[in-house]
Amino acid sequence: MKTIIVFISIILLQSCMLTSKMDKIVSRHYASAQAITSLDNRNAIPFNIDSLPKINGFCKSRYSDFYVIPLIIYTYSCEKIVCEINPKYYVNATMNELNNLIERDANQLKLENKSLQLIFKKIPNSFIHKFDANSFAFQYFIIPISGTIAKEKMYYDSNEIVVDYIIRDKSTKELIKKGRIIETVTSVFDSKALIDTRWYFVETFVNSYDRAMRYASYSVAQKIVNEL
Repeated sequence: MKTIIVFISIILLQSCMLTSKMDKIVSRHYASAQAITSLDNRNAIPFNIDSLPKINGFCKSRYSDFYVIPLIIYTYSCEKIVCEINPKYYVNATMNELNNLIERDANQLKLENKSLQLIFKKIPNSFIHKFDANSFAFQYFIIPISGTIAKEKMYYDSNEIVVDYIIRDKSTKELIKKGRIIETVTSVFDSKALIDTRWYFVETFVNSYDRAMRYASYSVAQKIVNEL
């Protein structure tokens, strides 16, 4: 009986993602030189991020669900982790794209005699990892037999970037225009196509998420320039 309990415990430990593992995988991606986006606001466009969550470091993971139903030779476990990315990375990405677009020849006069202010209301900076496992372990004479049948998926918690803009006359401060930009973030991540390790599963999702967010950041910047 003790042997069976040990087997089940080992299976559960191996199958769980754990928030610490999630943070390690995600942080490794954003710690790379290619992934971190530092702010280059050379046109000094004021922006506000008070509506966005405050996160220290690269990310923060927490359990939304975590429970285990143990039986004698069979155990069902469910683990649901919410991982929040520091939204400043994609605010910076948007601002950098905006500065680059404004400095293009066709757009250089668009901010002439105008002041632009941005308010970032929403960044889809969180995603969910869900893992359901059906594990069994028993002993046939002296031979231990164990296994796990698992179902794993990852998805966005939300998928919209929302930015308010205010355009004023630079000298009189009179309001010229104000509005809201909404950009839907789409990803081509296909969980069914991944059959490798769980580490690779999460890593591939994060790569796909990052690419989609960077593309959306550029699209938001382009829409803001179009409003000038």
